[in-house]
Amino acid sequence: MWVEHQDYKSLLLKHWHTEVYGSPMYILCRRLKLLKGPLKQLNKFHFGHISERVRRAEVNLEHHQSLLQDNRNNAQFLAQDHKLCLELVNLKSSKKMFYSQKLKCNLFKDSERGTSFFHALMNQKHKKNFIHATGYFKQE
Repeated sequence: MWVEHQDYKSLLLKHWHTEVYGSPMYILCRRLKLLKGPLKQLNKFHFGHISERVRRAEVNLEHHQSLLQDNRNNAQFLAQDHKLCLELVNLKSSKKMFYSQKLKCNLFKDSERGTSFFHALMNQKHKKNFIHATGYFKQE
């Protein structure tokens, strides 16, 4: 989700190209530490409480569209409606990416623990990809 944000690339370039001296491992760790604060701020302001923000955007759009029903010819209302729709789509996309990433993290955590869920998932995948070939060969 961060990568899709318009400020991400400039933020990354600004903090990554800071002059740091030392061993290559120290330089890497220091640059990552310099990025941590700005990335936390980006996350807090643009992606924090994403579910609540989506709900509020849906309510705002619904309210605005009810007002638009009365004033269909108002260009300002139409522009505002378009803006709210775009904002809602972006928020829903961010929410989807957030939950997708969270699901991946949980899957990796479960796979490291060797849980029954992970093994059942792998068995299902194996059965789906398995090609049963007995009985198709002629015996001479």
